[in-house]
Amino acid sequence: MDSDQKAKELFEDALKNLFDGDQQLISRWLETPVPALAGESPQTLMGTPTGCEILERYIKKLKYGDYS
Repeated sequence: MDSDQKAKELFEDALKNLFDGDQQLISRWLETPVPALAGESPQTLMGTPTGCEILERYIKKLKYGDYS
């Protein structure tokens, strides 16, 4: 799977499961640097395969209430 497809799946997962479909909230989250992601924004990480893997793990943690 290429990084564009992976990024799309991550975006859809976050939109559906974390933000209840709130487009404005997801856009703000995508653009905001996150301390748990070494200060990178989720959108920046979606640009590389490694970044997508990091973001995928982070989203899974959020879904299960692990905010570390």
